[in-house]
Amino acid sequence: TRLSTGGEVLQHSPVGKEDRAAQLEATLAECDQVKAELAATKAQLSETTTKLDFARKELDAMQESLDSTSEAQEVAVQHAHLVSAQLDSMTVQLEEIKEAHEDAKQAAAKAEVENVALRAQLQKAEQA
Repeated sequence: TRLSTGGEVLQHSPVGKEDRAAQLEATLAECDQVKAELAATKAQLSETTTKLDFARKELDAMQESLDSTSEAQEVAVQHAHLVSAQLDSMTVQLEEIKEAHEDAKQAAAKAEVENVALRAQLQKAEQA
C-alpha cells in the first residue's frame, strides 16, 4: 500500500526484521506527525469558528441597533408630521381668532360711534 502523503510502496518481498522495523517506525512517526498536524488544524478551526461566532453576534447586534435606530427615526418622522399638522391647525385657528378680534374691534368702534351719537341725542333731549 502507498501512504496518502506519497510514501514509498511497501515491498512484499522478504525483508529483514531490522528493515521492516525501521519502515514501521518511519510509518508510525509519519502517522504521529499527521495526527499532530490534524490536531493543530482542529485547533485553528475551533479558533476560527469562535471568531466567526463572535463576528456573527456583533453583526446581529449591529443589525438590531440599525433596526432600532430605523424604528426610532420612523417614530420621530411620524411625530414631526403630527406636530406639523398641529402647528398648521393652530395657525389656521390663530388667523380665525385674529379675524374675529378685528371684527370685534370694528363692532366696538361702531358701537362707540353709536354710543356717542346716542349720548348727544340724550343730551339734546335733556336740554330741551
